[in-house]
Amino acid sequence: MDATIAYALHSAPIFVYVIDMNAEKETFLGLTVDTWTVLIGLASSITAAVALLMGFWQARATRRHNMLMVRPHLDHKHVENNEQDTYQFEVTNDGVGPAIIKSAQIFVDNQPVNVDEDVVVGAILALFPGVHDDDFGHESVGIESYVAAGQVISLMTIKVPTHLRAEDVRNEVARRTYILATYESIYGELFKYDSRD
Repeated sequence: MDATIAYALHSAPIFVYVIDMNAEKETFLGLTVDTWTVLIGLASSITAAVALLMGFWQARATRRHNMLMVRPHLDHKHVENNEQDTYQFEVTNDGVGPAIIKSAQIFVDNQPVNVDEDVVVGAILALFPGVHDDDFGHESVGIESYVAAGQVISLMTIKVPTHLRAEDVRNEVARRTYILATYESIYGELFKYDSRD
């Protein structure tokens, strides 16, 4: 038996190291210790890679879920109040997140309303020429403004003339007017709104 023996004789206890260079390698299930070391290292690397991939997948799924949880949805409704003789055109965000308005255009008789002042006022005057300022009201929404989830905007409120019914005003607005808009969620998803839908 060839053995390498090393002595450490330095004012301390004697340490003897014996290494048998010719000893047979130990095996377990027919594999040597060196092979098992490589396999365990490989298994650890695969486990780490799978954990990393699962982390990326989880982050993607979380982002997708969050995007769905803040998705806006603009819609509209016509509100006729025969007791107060008024008609309202309301835009609502019935989604679950804020809508950021990117563009908006009102059309009357298939022509875009282009006025220097408020576009909603221009649309009302185009629909009902001669209407007095105190017979209508409106709310405007600016570009890059936010419409919160659940928010209702009375875009147009008109006092119904005595010779008409609220239903007549509704039909006139629905027949001659439509609105096109683009808006996005806080994640930048772009949506389109068309009041004809």
